[in-house]
Amino acid sequence: MSSLSIAPAFHPVSRTTVRLTRRGRLVVFLASLLVVLSVAIFWAATAVGTAEAGTPTAYDSWVVGDGETLGGIARATDSTVYELRELNHLTSASIMAGQTLRVPIAD
Repeated sequence: MSSLSIAPAFHPVSRTTVRLTRRGRLVVFLASLLVVLSVAIFWAATAVGTAEAGTPTAYDSWVVGDGETLGGIARATDSTVYELRELNHLTSASIMAGQTLRVPIAD
């Protein structure tokens, strides 16, 4: 009797794992750091500033009377509550009688 052997139709691919040496890990780290720094420098370079100074806001003083509100003062001075809060560094809209506020001068 004779035996017949048939070769497989495909050759199994051996799986190899990639191992990085200490130098390889250092190279990958430095390359990644270079990419991140390049992006950061490019992003920072797009910031635009001007050499011209801005115009400061002209303001007048307002002494708060009894019963006055920030909204009422804003209407009287043709400004907004937001402008008054920003100009006076207020964290809320509450004010007290006798308090001196800066109010913008209407043009």
